[in-house]
Amino acid sequence: MKILYTPIFEPGEHHAVAVAQKRGLYNALVKAGHQVFEYDYLDRPDWQSELQLLALLYKPDLLLTQFHGADSATINMMRTLRDQYPSMKAINWSGDSHRHSLLGDAMVELSHHFDWLLVPTLDVLPDLKAAGINAGYWNIAYEEPVVPLPDAPEYDVVFLGNVFNEQRLALVEMLRGLPYRVGIYGDWAQADGYCVYDFAMQRALYQKAQIAVADNYRPDGLNYVSDRPMQIMASAGALCLHQRVEMMVELTGWVAGKHYVEWQTLDDLRAAIDYWMADEHCVTFCKMVESARRYTRYFHSFDARVERLFMEFVRSMETVEL
Repeated sequence: MKILYTPIFEPGEHHAVAVAQKRGLYNALVKAGHQVFEYDYLDRPDWQSELQLLALLYKPDLLLTQFHGADSATINMMRTLRDQYPSMKAINWSGDSHRHSLLGDAMVELSHHFDWLLVPTLDVLPDLKAAGINAGYWNIAYEEPVVPLPDAPEYDVVFLGNVFNEQRLALVEMLRGLPYRVGIYGDWAQADGYCVYDFAMQRALYQKAQIAVADNYRPDGLNYVSDRPMQIMASAGALCLHQRVEMMVELTGWVAGKHYVEWQTLDDLRAAIDYWMADEHCVTFCKMVESARRYTRYFHSFDARVERLFMEFVRSMETVEL
């Protein structure tokens, strides 16, 4: 298929790193045999008109977008595109997990102009479907580094993530107070660096660490998993300690005690770190890390995501057309 793909590359000082290293979905689409035109739309004042022109010139079979929000201009653009190119299929993949965003009036209206809205959380699917939207669960995958790994520091415990609420702040402050070598990377004043889109640095840090921490920053939004544990487990270095997610098996297939260690409170996490830092648990530790690596690299690669994208979602549009 000819695919016009509009990924999210957030503008700002880290834009160039994201463009260079956030290549997983694009590479998987090309590897599967598709012709892909990638358009970096964020922070472009006239991007709606440019996207319409690209559609005119490229004549895609599939428009694959990453729109996390909607406004009147975006809705009008999609209405025009669907009217002008009725044979073109359209899928919007929103990585947003917040109910108020996905179920907002503007986003619901925009989603009606797509054949599918794909989201990374199960919680909103009944509401989206009740609104008449074809919605499905389709999550992000781990990013394979496309540049050589840097020489990263070696830590006992690492956490990679930004501090955007009180729960996350409490987490990083607790980690910083542990009697181990702790590395924290993100937009925190006491952080050791920033590597949100530097997947090569992430891989290097996770491979050298003993333990990597992942949280569920929305404990009331139970059925969502970010790419953080995927990056950890695919790295085959650190043991992943992940905060409880109620439907983890349904979302990912990962089993606590086999692929990762589950924690609920910060006291649980502190105790788990002490336990797994002990040498006597080395054999079980290594088995869990290897089991997580094999499972994650098979089931949570972008190759696997693209296969499901076409087998389940794109094929359903072709069936309806027939």
